[in-house]
Amino acid sequence: MLPLYTDISVRGAIVKALLQEGIDLLRAQDDGMDGIADETVLDRAKVLRRVLLSQDLDFSIIAEQRQASENPFYCVIYVAQGKMSVPACVYDVKIILGAATTSNEHDNRLYRLPLK
Repeated sequence: MLPLYTDISVRGAIVKALLQEGIDLLRAQDDGMDGIADETVLDRAKVLRRVLLSQDLDFSIIAEQRQASENPFYCVIYVAQGKMSVPACVYDVKIILGAATTSNEHDNRLYRLPLK
């Protein structure tokens, strides 16, 4: 399963549930990235080869812009605030993290949850 990087917008309940599921998760604030520009956080996730999970719409917009301009990033999972229950979010994140057979299968990918 691929490792995850969460930005500061991700609800604590989601982070806690993902950790309880055994997901390899690093929070941006624990990586010294609290208060850093979104573009820099996205680049940091790429350097670390961690899928970025965010509830900040800006990350979805940045990922779309990078896809259009062929400016590479690793992978973004965007979850709109209040659109999913915590268990449903964890379920979908685990599907994405577990689906890749190689770490570069998610290069330049943007996922919006819910998947269904």
